[in-house]
Amino acid sequence: RILAHKPVPTSAMVLQSPNFFRYDDALNWLQVGYDQYRPQRKSLYKALLLMNRKKEYRTQLIKKLGTQLDQCVWSYIEQGKQLNHADVPPPNIHWQRYLNPDWFDQCCVSIVAETLTEPPVDRVPFVTEKTWKAVAMQHPFVVLGEPGTLQHLHFLGFETFENLWSEDYDTTQSTERRIDQVVENVVQYNMAPLDQLTLQKIKHNRSHFFNREIIHQFVMDEIINPVLEYVSK
Repeated sequence: RILAHKPVPTSAMVLQSPNFFRYDDALNWLQVGYDQYRPQRKSLYKALLLMNRKKEYRTQLIKKLGTQLDQCVWSYIEQGKQLNHADVPPPNIHWQRYLNPDWFDQCCVSIVAETLTEPPVDRVPFVTEKTWKAVAMQHPFVVLGEPGTLQHLHFLGFETFENLWSEDYDTTQSTERRIDQVVENVVQYNMAPLDQLTLQKIKHNRSHFFNREIIHQFVMDEIINPVLEYVSK
């Protein structure tokens, strides 16, 4: 941790891996076997929405979803809304990374309320486990995150779901307007069996996410090689 009274020396290396969550979550979930999950879709609800920390934009999202929440499985833990008190993660994984297949089997798609929503400055959008949960569990998703999040996912080799709803929200700079666009997508989405194009996209995403060779290469490029280059100077 960098302390205010102890600034980083000018000769020090500050390593920033913008896609760290992608590698860390994939490797953790491989270890506990989530890559073996195969959907048993019941499609009882329209959407899954998992939230923990209280944030103003998340509160606004809940308010604007309104009666749509009756068609959702959702949590907002710091506001007292949990999925199931009896649902306890196994001892080898932290609850924040826990994935219950029933949540995803019961719901058609995921609404992802990411960590950050304001336009990023001089960096790529911040994508966390919130998005990777939907990817790993083969769910179509709409993301309330920073502008450019979907574009960044495309750059990383993932598919998104312009075939199911408008993805114009990804270029919207206003968080309030982006919330409205995400809610509009949820309202207009009709529960139905996933079509072939969507199935192809979610299968590709899962395979790409858990691909060990890709993970290894990115870890080498973004973490190990920069450290080796710094040490060799």
